[in-house]
Amino acid sequence: MKKTGVLTTIITIILTLIIISLIYLYLIYPHLPAEPRQLKIKQNIKNLPDVSSEIKMFYPNMRFTHNNLTYSFESCNEEKQKKMKQAFLEISSRTPLTFTETIKENADIQIGCSDDYLEKEKNIFIAGEGGPSEILNSSWYPAILKGKIQLYDSKCDEPVVELHELLHVFGFDHINKTDYIMYPYVNCNFHLNQEYINILNNLYSVPAKPELHFDSLNAVKKGSYLDFDVWVANQGLTKATNVKLKISSNKGEIKSFNLQEIPFGLRKNIKVTNVKLPSRNIEQIQFKIITSENEYSKENNIAIATL
Repeated sequence: MKKTGVLTTIITIILTLIIISLIYLYLIYPHLPAEPRQLKIKQNIKNLPDVSSEIKMFYPNMRFTHNNLTYSFESCNEEKQKKMKQAFLEISSRTPLTFTETIKENADIQIGCSDDYLEKEKNIFIAGEGGPSEILNSSWYPAILKGKIQLYDSKCDEPVVELHELLHVFGFDHINKTDYIMYPYVNCNFHLNQEYINILNNLYSVPAKPELHFDSLNAVKKGSYLDFDVWVANQGLTKATNVKLKISSNKGEIKSFNLQEIPFGLRKNIKVTNVKLPSRNIEQIQFKIITSENEYSKENNIAIATL
């Protein structure tokens, strides 16, 4: 009788230990910290082809962010203004671009006619006597924000000099072809070559859009917890709104974070620790950038983190 009681007690103790172990494994163990494990990041990278071909630009695919450009004159007589407007008309008649006169402070392109008009500003391109004066080079289409032109007296009847300097504003560099309008030494017989029109049409027929991508991503898994440090950049031509970062696994969505708005040419950081994973055994995590707006490509929006 005593042996039966002892056996029963032993069995009870063993069953109790087993139950406690199971409870530990089910409820406690998944929440215990573990040795940090760096996750390997794999992502799609989409690059934009250079549409400029053999026509050299300061940066490939550089352009204004909009097609409806404004301009202003300073110290320019009627004759110089007339020839500059003829240059605008020739471009606008063959491309999607339009040009409207405005006051200097608001102008995309500022045109001066005094010898000291062009300033030696930081990061300014001085190619001949005209060029982009403000550039944001952090996108698929390096953005021309402002341009300046200096007009001297021209002996040409046609707006050859004006077109030459205007093409500099659009980012075109000199070319070593003696029959091209961007040859360094102007000839009054030059004309606007079709290659430049083709490039402008290619660039400005594309609507301005945002383009989001992972500029950098670092992720560490600690048992059933995730730490990550993400930079999301907008390399498009317009701001991205309602931006979210969604984290998921094969078991579904883990968590999402609201990044709100990211202006073009800028990036936003989100750094989070101890995000609870649905399982300690998760070995692959997807990071996805979500926005309701159209982008140039969605291929850059997903990164996969694996052990």
